[in-house]
Amino acid sequence: MTNKPQQEQNTESAIKIRQVTDVHSNWSSQGPLENGKFSYQLILDNGAEEALIMPTADDAKVLRDLLHDADSVFWDTEREVLIFGKIQSPRQQRHVQAGVLRGSDPYRAGMQRTVTDS
Repeated sequence: MTNKPQQEQNTESAIKIRQVTDVHSNWSSQGPLENGKFSYQLILDNGAEEALIMPTADDAKVLRDLLHDADSVFWDTEREVLIFGKIQSPRQQRHVQAGVLRGSDPYRAGMQRTVTDS
């Protein structure tokens, strides 16, 4: 049993959705000529809790991209579901990295705009 007061323990156990604040990835060998296994350790709310998911190799690629592209990620601890916030398209990411988009998303407004620094 932990030293946390009972009320704090009840609050912690009542939280069903936690923010993914860090992700550790792992691949482990399953022997010669065998497919390895992938896993992602999800660090939730800066270490308040952790979760382990073990996707297939194909799913691991998709998850890697979604984890990278989402502005926020949450884990439903009860249903074991990842919830992704806003996803930027690769095109939007290139423009953001190039400094083209500042403060607004012209693609959502249906027009393209280039902002230059003065």
